[in-house]
Amino acid sequence: MARDEAASQADRWMLGAPIALGGGAATYFALKSEPALWQVAAAAGAAWSVFLVARLARARRSVLLLALYAALFGLGLAAAKVRAVRVATPIASAMAPARIEGWVTDVASMTSTSGRLVIAPVRIEGLTPERTPSRVRVTISESAAVPPGTPVRILAILGPPPEPASPGAYDFARDAYFQGIGAVGFARTAPRRADLPRPNWRLRLEMAVNAARWRLASRIAAHMGPDAQGLGAAMITGYQAWLDESQETALRNSGLAHIISISGLHMAIVGGFAFLLVRLGVAAWPWLAVRIDGKKAAAAFGLAAVLSYLVVSGAPPPAQRSAITAAAAFGAVLTDRRAISLHVLAVAALVILVLQPEAVVAPGFQMSFAATTAPTRSFRKTRLSPKAGSTSRVSAAPCSS
Repeated sequence: MARDEAASQADRWMLGAPIALGGGAATYFALKSEPALWQVAAAAGAAWSVFLVARLARARRSVLLLALYAALFGLGLAAAKVRAVRVATPIASAMAPARIEGWVTDVASMTSTSGRLVIAPVRIEGLTPERTPSRVRVTISESAAVPPGTPVRILAILGPPPEPASPGAYDFARDAYFQGIGAVGFARTAPRRADLPRPNWRLRLEMAVNAARWRLASRIAAHMGPDAQGLGAAMITGYQAWLDESQETALRNSGLAHIISISGLHMAIVGGFAFLLVRLGVAAWPWLAVRIDGKKAAAAFGLAAVLSYLVVSGAPPPAQRSAITAAAAFGAVLTDRRAISLHVLAVAALVILVLQPEAVVAPGFQMSFAATTAPTRSFRKTRLSPKAGSTSRVSAAPCSS
């Protein structure tokens, strides 16, 4: 029976591809010791070699499918290792108060009492350039907030990103590692403007985008009332500096705190409304409707809206995953494929796992894809009753997908 079921699902090999790839990435994060890059590359290369040999030898379909999944497993393992090597940054040890000079790249968070700045350090007192992390996150008082793109000098107590408080708890150190944050700390003095050399073009671009987002959030807050400015700025730009403590408490108590964390809901609203408005606009203009494909034009605008919103929101990891999923759906429309299908979801998962293998251990990734791919129920096609000539529906059955 298991063999018959496997044979019947052979044509749906694409649905198992992200599982195999994710399994390889998850295996890397479950290892007790760090493997060498050559070991991971050799394992992945061997798996792909076996798959290519099986394909050239025209092996049985079951053997070929097993070899393909093994190759994807090796690819996931290699992708996780390569990603870990590429984002590697020195991790600071516990230090006495040290003077930091660097560029404010972003405002990680801001409340009525404190805030957190992400700084790209140029110099850290007591550390050589080789041991200086690429990013540090410093907690400051709210009154000392500075916008992104500001060169600052600050005295702070630094230390390594904290490990999980208990087994299985949130691992901030792992997330900080993949964000390039090698140290966190508390400011002892207010940030002061510093005279620093001109940064490279990538850092300038990052700061320019975040500075524009900060200005946009400030304008939104200025034009909205005190009761709405916090939600407006948070849901559009991702900055929660104008969200007061009472609003945060109300959102948490009502179970709605997720609406200020930009993710799939926000991407669906932006992309969906852009798609709807453009398609209605094309349909309402007969001259244009007979000259272009309204659905593809709407998909193109929806894709552009999602990508633009991704930049404006600061591209947090959940938003990146949602944008990739939306892009896969709009891309399916542009290529005359079904926009809503498990294959599109599988493609989105593959892209995410190749670009961000660490997402496989993120609860947000697991819950979003698990909820989307959970067993659904569907009705079979209506058929004509041979006796009465009337139509009837067969009772709903679980979808085999």
